Amino acid sequence: MASTARLVDLYSAYAVGLDTADTRLFLSCFTDDAVLESPARTVRGHEELTAWMSLSRLGVVHHSFNVLVLEEFDQGISSRADWVTYEAGETLSTGTYRDTVRVDGQGVPRFSRRVITYTWRRTPPTPA
Repeated sequence: MASTARLVDLYSAYAVGLDTADTRLFLSCFTDDAVLESPARTVRGHEELTAWMSLSRLGVVHHSFNVLVLEEFDQGISSRADWVTYEAGETLSTGTYRDTVRVDGQGVPRFSRRVITYTWRRTPPTPA
């Protein structure tokens, strides 16, 4: 089973990969057949994950916290974490990740399923 430190590192690598547009780091967080569900779309596999990642704006910073293992099972875990995004010091959105994480023989965790939900989003100002 993956250590807690490795699980927290997985969440951090995901955020840093998005924040820096590091496709290699971002994809290393996912199994080859991973599914990512967001309110806007569902993507499957590394090719679609790469396209989804390209929609992320540079300058947006992602933070994950309150990482919690919900259940352990053969070769993986179910986990959740809260997240927040910032841009230029302003909060953009908050939400929750619900994840299924597979752990390989060396104890390396990777997301096989990620469900992203929003609990709050900043609404852009209405033009006068």
